[in-house]
This record gives sequence, structure tokens and C-alpha cells, in this order.
Amino acid sequence: MIALPEIAARLRGQLRNFHLNRLRWPPALPPQDKEYVQESARLAEEGKAYLYGVLERLEVQTWPSEGNFLLVRSPAPAAEVYQKLLERGVMVRQTDMFGYPEGLRVTVGSAEANQAFIQALEEIVT
Repeated sequence: MIALPEIAARLRGQLRNFHLNRLRWPPALPPQDKEYVQESARLAEEGKAYLYGVLERLEVQTWPSEGNFLLVRSPAPAAEVYQKLLERGVMVRQTDMFGYPEGLRVTVGSAEANQAFIQALEEIVT
């Protein structure tokens, strides 16, 4: 970032996780490889199915999602669950900024990341 240090510090504070600026954008464009795109979509659907299944077993309310994330109703106060997940190295987003303070936004990741989220959540709520 080219700016006065105090301006750069204020701007850095506004960045969100996985923010794509102009310099990061080209590598983030979808690949032209159709098989890669299809495999990525398959893995995302597989990850969602795994998360939905385990969350249902844990009696954690979810809603259908067409994206690569789930909206879940936190089984305990969302701010507490969020903090405890962070302490275990698991990042989710709180949804209070969207008008739903009871929720968490969980990104569907790799099989290992999905399992780490579930393991941490089970430690917290059971």
C-alpha cells in the first residue's frame, strides 16, 4: 500500500478477511479449466453435506445455502462461541452486523478445515 503511514493504518483496519484488492485480483479469477471448476464445486457440495449432517446431529439449526458458506444458529451465545472457536484456531464470522446476533457464518473449506471446525464446536457445546 502506498500512502502516508497513518492513512495506511486506517485503511488496513477496514480490510476484511480474504479481501481482494487490484493486485490480488488476477490470480483469483476463475480458471478456464472446466474439470478444475467442476471438481471444486463437487468438493464444496461434499463439504456442505458433511457439515449439514454433523450439525443436524448436534441439533444446530442451519439454513439451505447455495454458496460456499453456511448460516448457523449458534448453540450458545454467538459471541462466546466465536471467541472460543478463535482460541482453537477456527475462524468464522459473527452475523450481528447483518441483524442476526444469534448466528455464525461458516465457510465450507477443505475436509480437514471442516473437521477442525466440527471438532472445536463439539468441544465447546458438549
